[in-house]
Amino acid sequence: MENRIVKAIFKLTWLVLMASFVMVSCDKDDDEVEPDPVIILDGFYIKGAGTALTGFDDKGIMKTTPNEVNQSERLSLLELYVAVKAGTEGFNIVKVAGSVQTVY
Repeated sequence: MENRIVKAIFKLTWLVLMASFVMVSCDKDDDEVEPDPVIILDGFYIKGAGTALTGFDDKGIMKTTPNEVNQSERLSLLELYVAVKAGTEGFNIVKVAGSVQTVY
């Protein structure tokens, strides 16, 4: 009788260990997770080795600014203040229009 109880406990323990192994091994690894694609909106971007913005970033898009004289909005007047480090390769202004990128 005691031998039967020990075998039942052993089988139950084995079953619990196998179930936990299967549940843990089904999780996705962090290496398999694909990164979110970078969405680039139309506009003018600042990027380059001389700035903190080495790639396309929301912080690097130029924004419209009012005219200093009469404070009227002008869609063609853009500004962005960026620190540029001396002695580096500098930076580029990139115009993005759809899938076309023009580098200045």
